[in-house]
Amino acid sequence: MGKGQAFSTFLSGQCAVLLADAWMAQYIKNIGGQYGIDLAVAAYPRGEAEMPVYMNDIYYSYGLFKQEDPLKKKACAELINYITDASFTQDLTKFGYFSPRKSGSMIYGGDDAMYAINRELSYAENLPRHKNWQEIDAVIQYNIKEMLNSGKSPEKALEDMKTQVNKYFSYQDD
Repeated sequence: MGKGQAFSTFLSGQCAVLLADAWMAQYIKNIGGQYGIDLAVAAYPRGEAEMPVYMNDIYYSYGLFKQEDPLKKKACAELINYITDASFTQDLTKFGYFSPRKSGSMIYGGDDAMYAINRELSYAENLPRHKNWQEIDAVIQYNIKEMLNSGKSPEKALEDMKTQVNKYFSYQDD
């Protein structure tokens, strides 16, 4: 099931839980009344781990690299100053994004759902990008689908994932 189909299933009331990007919480709150949705956010189960592991292959960042043209350099610097300004941080709330500024960490103080997401993200660490991430992610997603749709046990799914994913690493775990 793709993201679009999962979202449609959620909106139609055929499933009660949707795993989605943080920005979707704001979107769902905006349209939720049309579908009878009362949004609540829950942390992803972390098992025995003390901290959540946040797996993401999309990163948004900005910087200025070896720009020789003074006009382009000035325009880039102005853009960076604008998007790191405190006033822009408040604009992020309209889109469900979070500020990279430490002073912007509480922009969702009055919003329980977004506050919960922000709190969880503050504990999380991104996994390092692997050159074969798309293949590894496909293996993980396939095994999760097998577990959910075909009755594969969680233990078997994890065992199969480990076996299939290990081929992308130069070492073999026992």
